[in-house]
Amino acid sequence: MAWAFTCLRLQGVCRYLNDVDRVNCPRFSFVCNQMIIMNLKQLAIMKKLFLLVMMMLPLAASADESGTCGDNLAWTYVEATKTLTISGSGAMDNYTYDFSETGITTTAPWKNYLNDIQNIILENGVTSIGELAFIYCIGLTSVTFPNSITTIARAAFGGCSGLTSISIPSSITSIGEYVFAECPNIDKIAVDESNTKYDSREDCNAIIETASNVLISGCKNTIIPNSVTSIGNGAFSGCTGLSSITIPNSVTSIGESSFFGCTGLTSITIPNSVTSIGDYAFQDCTGLTSITISNSITSIGEFAFWGCSGLTSITIPNSVTSIGEYAFGNCTGLTSIAIPNSVTSISDYTFYRCTGLTSITIPNSVTTIGNFAFEGCSGLTSVTIPNSIISIGDCTFQGCSGLTSITIPNSVTSIGNNTFLGCTGLTSITIPNSVTTIGNSTFYGCSGLTSVTIPNSIISIGDCTFQGCSGLTSITIPNSVISIGRFTFCQCI
Repeated sequence: MAWAFTCLRLQGVCRYLNDVDRVNCPRFSFVCNQMIIMNLKQLAIMKKLFLLVMMMLPLAASADESGTCGDNLAWTYVEATKTLTISGSGAMDNYTYDFSETGITTTAPWKNYLNDIQNIILENGVTSIGELAFIYCIGLTSVTFPNSITTIARAAFGGCSGLTSISIPSSITSIGEYVFAECPNIDKIAVDESNTKYDSREDCNAIIETASNVLISGCKNTIIPNSVTSIGNGAFSGCTGLSSITIPNSVTSIGESSFFGCTGLTSITIPNSVTSIGDYAFQDCTGLTSITISNSITSIGEFAFWGCSGLTSITIPNSVTSIGEYAFGNCTGLTSIAIPNSVTSISDYTFYRCTGLTSITIPNSVTTIGNFAFEGCSGLTSVTIPNSIISIGDCTFQGCSGLTSITIPNSVTSIGNNTFLGCTGLTSITIPNSVTTIGNSTFYGCSGLTSVTIPNSIISIGDCTFQGCSGLTSITIPNSVISIGRFTFCQCI
């Protein structure tokens, strides 16, 4: 999975005793599930008790808390200074987190103070920072690493949006992926010159693994040195302040989620040295209006450009042989795209909900079109399916309401379920003799369809296949058909 971070904040809901006694309680949430009817005397007593409780609440909220966070490590949080201190010796525990409708749930023992922590003191003796240890400590402005620290685990400071600078001491020999992901305000990164594992060569404002030349973490002021060979997973993830970056010719691969959510990035050129673009690499780069993909690229990963709504056109070079699932999904600004002859299949969801796409030509090299490949492309008015195609997946053109006609070639042997569901603009369609079955809901809701030709090769028609095709006035079912599903012609009136 991609370690891409979306910050969901918890909001407390205060319910009040009555309209007069309103109390602001940012930390506590009161929910009244029933109306309590009482006389004025009882109400007065309740008000006094309520005020007494509210006087005690600030004391409870500001009370210090402590516990353990490793076999020999302890933590203490002091409300007065907003400081979390980790003391003792040895390694810190690893933690997990989850997103829900109500916000972020983390297993870190200081989870009640994620919004409050401003300072973290790691005392000498602490050797590692656990996975996701301080994720979404949004108020954290600074952290100092003692010389005893050797390891900062994966995503340890992910989403710490208040951090502005990072200094890595010489003692650190292991840094996990996504360690500073979604920390958009970091503008300075420096590694101690005596560190033998990592460096910030040429004052590049990045952390580079010295032996492999992999850039593992950058910021909005990073300049990638010519010696870097790879941009690591999540290196710039969530770096919303990054407006431009030059990828040098030394780079051969762009890792997973490397520029995920870099909304300030407007254009990027991928040099000829790069051969692969990782999954989620530029996902949700909504400001990206143009991108140049070099002829050396052979694969585009899953979700690589998902949600890049500012992209209007993109040229995929002939070197590309595979395009991952969801690669250009939700690119709503995309109006045209050229698929080269080198591509042999269009994966599931590849152009999912590209509502601005008006036409597309699928080359003869493609043999299969995946599920949901063009689902929701409501602006698509025409599509050319070549004779090389043998199967069209489920929901492939579902919701393409702008399509008026489509020709399915004789090479196609199967049409999936829901393939043309909701294509309200479709007026006619010819199914070739090569097709033997028509799936469930294939033409469901095609209200504009006035005629359809079913060949003698068809032996079965699925459930709800022509349901809601209110424009159909007649249809001829050949003798070859031995099975017709339920509700096949329901609502065809």
